[in-house]
Amino acid sequence: MYKNINNNKGSSLIELIMVMMLMIVFGLTMFTLIGAGSNTQEKITDNKNAQSDARIAMSYINVTLRKHDTEKGIFIEKIKKSGKNAILLREYSTDGTYDTWIYFSDGKILECTVLSGEQPDDSYAFEIVEIEDFTVSYDEESSIVTSIFNYTYDGKPEEIVSNYKMRHNIAKP
Repeated sequence: MYKNINNNKGSSLIELIMVMMLMIVFGLTMFTLIGAGSNTQEKITDNKNAQSDARIAMSYINVTLRKHDTEKGIFIEKIKKSGKNAILLREYSTDGTYDTWIYFSDGKILECTVLSGEQPDDSYAFEIVEIEDFTVSYDEESSIVTSIFNYTYDGKPEEIVSNYKMRHNIAKP
């Protein structure tokens, strides 16, 4: 009878299986929590980057408008390729007249400098920032340039609207 009480052959195998099962459950739980945390962090970062890009674009446009706010220095013109309004900065020099276009194309705000009278070409343009959409308009009565920057935040469409009061009226080129 004493032999049967001290027989641990079966119980050590059961204990080993139970420990392994607990380790697997604990490991899967940790893996799931780490994955969920990583996905949440990535989503928060993407949201903040989209909002940050829209603010960078707004700041860039406002600084550029202030810098070029001279008589016959800024125009709002349509891009023939897209039909969307763009900002046209005209620079006069002894070498000739150059146009710098700030416009939206293929999910990016681009800047392209060309000879006066030419349309911008994406292959020669510099990328300012990636954004979902950008529109610009001009109200002649109030001399205000309105820029709208669209982006997605937490799965919802958002926009930042910027109004810049021009010191000089925008004329047709």
